[in-house]
Amino acid sequence: MNWFNKTIAVISPRLAAERAMNEVRLQNLEYLKTRAYDGANKSARTAGWSSSGTSARTETQSAIVTLRNRSREMVRNNANAKKAIRVIANNTIGTGIRPSPIGTALQVRKIKAMWREWAESTACDFDGLNTFYGLQKLIMTSVAESGECIVIKKIKKDGVIPFQLQVLEADYIDSNKTILKSGGGSIVNGVDYDASGRRIGFWLFDQHPGDFLQKNIISKFYSVDDVLHIFYCERPSQHRGVPWGHSVMLKLQDFGEYEDAELLKQKVSACFAAFYTDGSEMSQATDKTPMSERIQPGIIEHMPTGSSVTFANPPSKEGYRDYTATTLQQVAAGFGITYEAISGNFKEVNFSSGRMGWLEMARQILDWQENMMIPLFCNPVWKWFTEGASIMGAKVGTVNWSLPRREMIDPVKEMEGLKTAIRLGLLSWPEAIRQQGYEPDEVLEEITEYTDKFAERGLQLDADPRYDKGKVLPLRNDAPNANNEEKISG
Repeated sequence: MNWFNKTIAVISPRLAAERAMNEVRLQNLEYLKTRAYDGANKSARTAGWSSSGTSARTETQSAIVTLRNRSREMVRNNANAKKAIRVIANNTIGTGIRPSPIGTALQVRKIKAMWREWAESTACDFDGLNTFYGLQKLIMTSVAESGECIVIKKIKKDGVIPFQLQVLEADYIDSNKTILKSGGGSIVNGVDYDASGRRIGFWLFDQHPGDFLQKNIISKFYSVDDVLHIFYCERPSQHRGVPWGHSVMLKLQDFGEYEDAELLKQKVSACFAAFYTDGSEMSQATDKTPMSERIQPGIIEHMPTGSSVTFANPPSKEGYRDYTATTLQQVAAGFGITYEAISGNFKEVNFSSGRMGWLEMARQILDWQENMMIPLFCNPVWKWFTEGASIMGAKVGTVNWSLPRREMIDPVKEMEGLKTAIRLGLLSWPEAIRQQGYEPDEVLEEITEYTDKFAERGLQLDADPRYDKGKVLPLRNDAPNANNEEKISG
């Protein structure tokens, strides 16, 4: 207690006690501000830890172009980065996220025929290079590498469906266009908002700003109704996407430089086999070319002094394997995939650990499919497709999207589990077929057709339930062998 508090205690003990209690509360408050969370503690340990409270828009405003360019350079020249992007695209899209229209049998057949003619050919692609599923792969690759992708609806007068899809890189968005509009609203990094903050369109270039043929290009406004902006949203109010490897860019860059340095060190050390010295004038090197310019494998270098032969001792690569594994584990985590997928190293993986890793990665893949590709690309394109089909006189209902087939780790065990789930009513047969990457109606038609053909020719397959456990049971009442009265259920 200081002299001031002691003086107050003599005059008014009650006031002094209240003052002391308030001082304790203040000390506790200051303690809680810093020590309740170690990450908020301000000390020498956190002195170099910079942070900010900026919004998602502010953070991407100045960094997005640099991040995108560095990510592309990294994918071009770093095999690990390229492998990560391929793994993401191959597993998320695979053979394609496919539609299953809902409606009457006649409607479904008609719309499927139109879809096959438009989407399963290059008629849907403005550039004429990809099917609808190929465009999905292209978009997913671009989003993972560059952070975002643009798709424009281009009207086409001929064809079964009167429009095409033009896929553009994110560079087409005028990222430098950021202003407050006089009538209310704003334009931030080329994204146009009305006064209420609702996104109404984009400012896009007609040419790629990095194209060597472009001259003085100016961005133009495109309505949000004609443009799809695909990116993975990680923060509320985020309006632009960032490359998926942004958190491990520096680590990958350092790792690449480390590998180059390690390789150069081994190459230089391999160039020297032995050093010979005898103390005579002849031992002086007669070649005046600098040593660095005449190094070659197995060289024997004459030294000016001494009289001995010294053999080179190449440096070891101690710790290289552990450092590589640790780095690639962190890189894989940054991209959202497994270490085995990016490294190709399955030496220490057994069935259980492999399945656990795959299941975790499968959850991430499902997130990209369900929360990005389907709502931001597949559903809007289906809406455009239904509008185009209605112009051609076809009535289109709603749609379910079938995700690409997932390869099984242990087909025998997993198929048995799938069969059990169907028989217990935990999973429908059509959904099980969709999970395998097939169309249920098409599979049913083939089964119906070939079951009767097998029966007509007296062939029996173990897969046919009519012959389950040696019993000859009819699949349909009008099928061959219908005289058997016993039937199976489930």
